[in-house]
Parts: sequence; C-alpha cells; structure tokens
Amino acid sequence: MNLPRNRIQRQALIGFSAAAVLLVLFCATAVFAIRRRVESAYWVTHTYQVISELEALSSSLDRMEAARYGFLASGAKVYLGERQAAASRLRQHVQTLTQLVADNVQQVRRVQTLRERLTQSYGDRDPLVDLAQQQGLDPARQLAAARASTAGKREVDTRLAELVQTEYDLLTARNRADTHYESMLVAAFSGLLVSIAGVLGWLFARLRSDMTRRLEQEAEQQRAHAALQAANRELESFSYSVSHDLRTPLRAIDGYAQMLDEDYSAQLAEEGRRYIRIVREGTSAWRR
Repeated sequence: MNLPRNRIQRQALIGFSAAAVLLVLFCATAVFAIRRRVESAYWVTHTYQVISELEALSSSLDRMEAARYGFLASGAKVYLGERQAAASRLRQHVQTLTQLVADNVQQVRRVQTLRERLTQSYGDRDPLVDLAQQQGLDPARQLAAARASTAGKREVDTRLAELVQTEYDLLTARNRADTHYESMLVAAFSGLLVSIAGVLGWLFARLRSDMTRRLEQEAEQQRAHAALQAANRELESFSYSVSHDLRTPLRAIDGYAQMLDEDYSAQLAEEGRRYIRIVREGTSAWRR
C-alpha cells in the first residue's frame, strides 16, 4: 500500500518541478519581452518628439518668413516683434532637436548642418529688414522679389526633409519592433498558460490512473481474502465431517480393546497388554 503512495508523490514532485521550470522559462521570456517593448515604446515616443520638434521648427521658419513679408508689405513694426519671437523659438527648437538626436550620429550631423544653414539664412539680423529700415520699403521689396527662392532656403528645406524622412523610417522600424515584442509577450503568456494546464492535466491523469490501480489492487486483495475465508470454512466443514465419520469406528475399536483388556489381560503377555494400552490411549479422544 505504500508503493502507490510513494509513486504518486514522486510523480507529483516531477509534475510540479516541470511546471516550475516552465513557469521560470516563460516568465523570463515575458520579462524580456516586456522590457524590450517598454524600450521600443520609449523610442517610438522619442521619434514622435523629434518629428514634433522638426514640425515646430518648420513652423517657426514659416512664421519668420511671414513676419518678414508682412513687414515689407505694410511696414508695421509689429511684424518685427513677431519675427524676433519666431527666431527665439527657432533657436530653442534647434537646441532641443540637438539633444533629442544625440543617439543618432547621422541625424546629429544633419542637425549641425541645418544649424549652420539657419545661422546663415535666418540670423538675428535680416538683411531685407535692415535695408527697409535704412533705404525704405521699395528697395527691400524689389530685393525680396529677386531673392524669392534662394539657395539657402532650398538647403534648409532639403535638410529638414532628410531629417523628417529619417525619423519616419525609424518610426516604422520601431513600430514594427514594438509589434514584434507585443506578439512575443502574448505568446509567452499563452505558452505559460498552456504549459501549466498541460502539466496539471498530465498530473491529474497520472494521479487518477494510480488511484484506479490502487482501488483495483484493494479490490483484488478483498477478493483474495474472501476466497481464503471461504476455503477456511470449507476446510473446517471437511474436518468436522471427517471427525464425525471416524468417531463410530474408533469408538468400536476402543470398545474391543477395553474388552480384551478386561477379559484376556491375564492371558496376555506384558507386551500384548502394552499394545492394548497404546490403542486405548490413541482412541481416548473419541470416548466422549
């Protein structure tokens, strides 16, 4: 009865050990996927920040251009204040952008080139504004019409386009990585649940099989015990029958031996009398 119990305990230990190993394995995979996904999500957010700064930088450039042409068109000095505010925001965007792309050498170089072009084309002092203030609006308007599409503006637009395109390429790759680690995380948790369910199912099946075998062994022992009891009863019945059948002839033998002892004892030798005593002692249990 101890062997099945020991076997069940051993199988339970193996099952729980397997479940523990699978738990550790899939938990490690899940932790890895979570960490990678958090990192990927961070870089996705970071890419959006860079794109947002580039868009804000482009907007500040547009505002500077609009403020310049507003001043040249109307002569209102309020546009000069707007241009100075836009220029200040432009410098802030360039500084923030430099910090954001510090992890990407290629983007750092592009931002440095962009900074140089902006310094050349959009410095604190605007030659057209200075000309308008010194010689009047008409000369400045004529010069602005002649410089409607300068090489500096094209260079700035080209650098901005390269920066934006690179960030969108990075965003696509990082979104793909984020989706990959999300799928890995789902697969890890799914595998964890399926493995644990499988181990527990296997363990339950083994326990059920052992319990069934144990019950069958107990039933077999009960049947053997019942058969042994029946055999004992039959043996007792046979013994009783034999003893009952032998009682009459043994009593007759004892009676004749007694008669010999009483009637012919004097005529017998000592050896004959000893034989009669042996016969009577052997049949003494059947005299009752």
